[in-house]
Amino acid sequence: MRVKQVLNNSVVLGIDDAGTEVILLGPGLGFRTSPGDEVDPAAVQRTFVPDGIGSLERLAAMVEEISIDAVAASEEVMRAGRERLGPHVTARVLLPLADHIGFALRRVREGSATEYPLRSELSYLYPAELAFGREALEIVERRTGVRLPASEAVPIAMHFVNAQYGSDDMREYVRMTEALQQILQIIDDEHGIRFDEGAVDVARFVTHLRFLFVRARQDPKPPAPGVPSGSGDTDEVLAAVRASKPRQFASAVRIGALLEELFDWTVDADELLYLTLHVTRLTGAAPR
Repeated sequence: MRVKQVLNNSVVLGIDDAGTEVILLGPGLGFRTSPGDEVDPAAVQRTFVPDGIGSLERLAAMVEEISIDAVAASEEVMRAGRERLGPHVTARVLLPLADHIGFALRRVREGSATEYPLRSELSYLYPAELAFGREALEIVERRTGVRLPASEAVPIAMHFVNAQYGSDDMREYVRMTEALQQILQIIDDEHGIRFDEGAVDVARFVTHLRFLFVRARQDPKPPAPGVPSGSGDTDEVLAAVRASKPRQFASAVRIGALLEELFDWTVDADELLYLTLHVTRLTGAAPR
């Protein structure tokens, strides 16, 4: 590991033999150090993956402000999150998570509190992440001696939702959550149903949409409008479903139009078929 850039006396940007950049934190780590110098492993207290977090100046300021207690608690939360939620939880979640937990600990000590938007939606849109967010509060308390408010399970869960999309930007979470709400509202408006938030079909539909968002994010150049990507078999099945479930098909088309409006992404014939089948299950019109 060599120093690529000295950010301040305690923080340097390092680069390993594979060319991966990491933020290294340790007392005096950057003192009298120059780019190209070997990093003393014994002097490194913490290592962060900086991908997509922001400028180096912002990273340096962020790392310096985070307490060691918050970092240690966040490391355990990250590892537990990977075990509970899956391998998509990588080291890149550590820095923004530690930054958040550090500020949450400070707010508790100062006696202040924060409310978070979209709290009620989290319970059925991201139940696994919210359950883990509550578990994370126990980890933080055990590692720091401070009990964070129950509401802090929400932003912690948000970090793990974002990890699925390879993003550290909370605006992505808000954007996706608002889209999920609008999609469910379309079905509610057109079919007059009230969703059982604990129902298996609702969970399946939300999971399908989440993976749809992941694919849309990973493929910024979706098929051009009006160009079907489905096979001939798909088109025949879709035509049959459209004839037998016209209202559900219409809802799927409206959902596709919403996705195009929000994300500039066109729903192809395959996806339209899946959406129609999900809407059919949700409206109880499908044979079980």
